[in-house]
Amino acid sequence: WFFRLKLVFVAVSGINALYYQIVYFPKMAAWDSSSDVPLGPRVVAAVSLLSWACVIALGRTMAYEL
Repeated sequence: WFFRLKLVFVAVSGINALYYQIVYFPKMAAWDSSSDVPLGPRVVAAVSLLSWACVIALGRTMAYEL
């Protein structure tokens, strides 16, 4: 079941990247005028880091699956 869960996290990562490209990437030039990055893109970044870390961890543990 590690492989299926890994594929779920790969799909989450892809959907997350698509969401960023559609919602936040077009507004990125406006971030230059503010002092910090808005909350939404930071949440997307955190989800991305977490989901890819899960993909790596699940990929490593697939070798130990019975």
